[in-house]
Amino acid sequence: MPSDVGHNEHELPMDIVRLLFDHAAVLNPPRCGRGPPSYQPPSLGWITLTHVCREWRNAGLGMPLLWASIATTFLDPSIANELFVRARGCPITVDILPHLLDRDRHDKGPLYSWISEHIFQVRVLKVWNPTLYDTLRHGNSETPLPLLHTIHVDDYDSIRTLFDVDDSIRSLHTLQLCSPGLRSATLTNVILPPYSTSTLRQLDLTFSGRLQAPWSVLHEFLRCCPQLEMLDLRATSPWSREEEDHANDVQLKKLKIARLSVDLEQTAWDIWRPVKLKGISRNSAHYPDTRSPKLCWWAMVKVALKARSNATCGALRRLVLEGKWSNAENWDMKQDGEELRECLSRRLVQEIIDHRTFEKYEVVYNTYQPLSEPEY
Repeated sequence: MPSDVGHNEHELPMDIVRLLFDHAAVLNPPRCGRGPPSYQPPSLGWITLTHVCREWRNAGLGMPLLWASIATTFLDPSIANELFVRARGCPITVDILPHLLDRDRHDKGPLYSWISEHIFQVRVLKVWNPTLYDTLRHGNSETPLPLLHTIHVDDYDSIRTLFDVDDSIRSLHTLQLCSPGLRSATLTNVILPPYSTSTLRQLDLTFSGRLQAPWSVLHEFLRCCPQLEMLDLRATSPWSREEEDHANDVQLKKLKIARLSVDLEQTAWDIWRPVKLKGISRNSAHYPDTRSPKLCWWAMVKVALKARSNATCGALRRLVLEGKWSNAENWDMKQDGEELRECLSRRLVQEIIDHRTFEKYEVVYNTYQPLSEPEY
């Protein structure tokens, strides 16, 4: 029901106008310039809608959540203070990623001091490496961040070292974060301590560069995420293999969507081997290695069967296999088809073989008989 009963029939109700502002803020977030010499002032995205008319201006400027979302768009602490006041106590977003190219100019500058002062009011935190987070906390990492909902930690320094002559191997970093209410995390070459993962629902995890660690570290981290519903995992690092004791399986009973992207078949199995699922509704795997489509696809089938054999059929409905290879014609359809038939139904195998592009394949599980884990 419209909020303004007496509004003109040619005008949108104010509750609809506010929804437009919300959508504009998501679709067109604040963007900063690319630094000197081509630096341009930041754009406020949704603020453009305030120029439509006086009513829209009043509606947009009176939305504290939108002001809270752009608190650190500008590098001036005085502007941040003004935006913080307009937020009227709403938890703020601290996004330092747009200032990446200006890091040398603004590192440990006045804006960082302002962020440190207001760190306990942060709901969304985005930084370009773990060290910057430590800087913002001033060594006070043990104090909880009660309002933090989303964290995004890149590892810009590790990407930069790929072009250096230094070939030293780096260890996996554990972010000293205490956030009992954290719901979403996007992490690169870093993991979280157990006291910040108990309520985590969504995890986007990337391991790249010269990072090396045993898979048991990753598995132990996942064990501390019992509420996880969405998992996106990419691993291209030289992780060390070890004969790991899987007596304590990784129980992800609430996981609904999973995506696994690796560069080697063995890596996929090392990651997924101890994982036990209860009700995953969508599971996908992607292998960017274009040299061996047969091995990659066979690994994807094995991972899929592993997920299915560990799941409760009542909740398991769909599997998505994804891959893109230009040399899919190198498959031996007779030999490889026989291998697949050992684990899958004839109808399913024929559909896979006929789908020569290998770009995407979906399986509706309630169409086929239950499968057991393959022997290989």
